[in-house]
Amino acid sequence: WVLFLDADVRLAPPALGAALTETQRRGWDGISLWGTWEVPSFGARLLQSVVGGFVRGAHPIPRVNDPSKPDAFLNGQILLIRRDAMRALGGWESVRTEVLEDVALARRAKKRGIRIGMLRAPELMRVVPYRSFGEVWRGYLKNFVAGAGGEWRALGAAAAIFIASVLPFVVLASEIAHGVPSALRLIASAAACAAAVAYRAGTAKLFHHPAGDALLHPFANAAFVA
Repeated sequence: WVLFLDADVRLAPPALGAALTETQRRGWDGISLWGTWEVPSFGARLLQSVVGGFVRGAHPIPRVNDPSKPDAFLNGQILLIRRDAMRALGGWESVRTEVLEDVALARRAKKRGIRIGMLRAPELMRVVPYRSFGEVWRGYLKNFVAGAGGEWRALGAAAAIFIASVLPFVVLASEIAHGVPSALRLIASAAACAAAVAYRAGTAKLFHHPAGDALLHPFANAAFVA
């Protein structure tokens, strides 16, 4: 077995043992984990949760772990894999020209029938990916385009995020500002806003961020798609 671990990742003492046991139990060739993202500044946390929610939502773990599905993903912050499996993939050298080497390696593995599983392990792994709003912005700008599959797909994803997470709040504010809003539009936009905030509250819980961050959901998404 060989372990690849980013320098800023902190593992709990039982993490590697638990990861190895789970990998062997499931018959996988390797495993990657989603841990807890610690974001020290408010600005970074505001954007990090939006981006993180998009990334995790775009790669559902059940589909990633299903060999019959094309979905492939791994978190390059940590990868525990059989040495012979990594050798069969050609190692990191085989994806050195890719922007997202980890995702490219996951796709390569899936095509070759090499099973690398993904699991959530917030209690076993902690990492500080970025420390400021600017770091998050710069770090994810290229990753978002590459992860979406190109500029046009990235624009499509950004448009979808705007429609689902920003537009309802714009419509609601417009209806209220006009003084005599349409009851149907008011109810519809309010329901859409409530759903968006509920989703954001769920991601806040997932990332162990303050639940109150959900109230800033439209501003965070507007900054993300800007």
